[in-house]
Amino acid sequence: MSQSGGMFLSSLPATGGERRLGVLVIVVSLGVFLAAIPFATRDLAHVDAFIPAYDSAVFINDMITCVLLFGQFAIVGKRGLMTLASGYLFTGMMALAHLLSFPGLLAPGGWLSGGPQTTAWLYMFWHISLPIAVLLYLRQSSGSLM
Repeated sequence: MSQSGGMFLSSLPATGGERRLGVLVIVVSLGVFLAAIPFATRDLAHVDAFIPAYDSAVFINDMITCVLLFGQFAIVGKRGLMTLASGYLFTGMMALAHLLSFPGLLAPGGWLSGGPQTTAWLYMFWHISLPIAVLLYLRQSSGSLM
């Protein structure tokens, strides 16, 4: 494994402008979220194809990201990249399991026949795993969380 640190964006420190842009994106996202709160009580039309389309898109995106991060780890050799790639691999697999377990989608009780509690637990593990992987990546990259 070579230390080709300067050729990847992940190995460069963030500049002050990039940090400000990150904060701006967070503030704008929070503003959009707050503006959408009044519409949260409205029922949306039922679309049977939404869950498979969403889970499939998440699975494909996570697998592409996973392959790119594992490839970058093979070149740079930083453990944090392997941790982040593993997080994306896990979330992609959880999205696939969520898709297969969803009741009424592929079979009345889900293709895995686990029922709604299985789907709910898979959803929880799916959505907590990537933030944990990012926190581990930050810890490995900077030596601490703060």
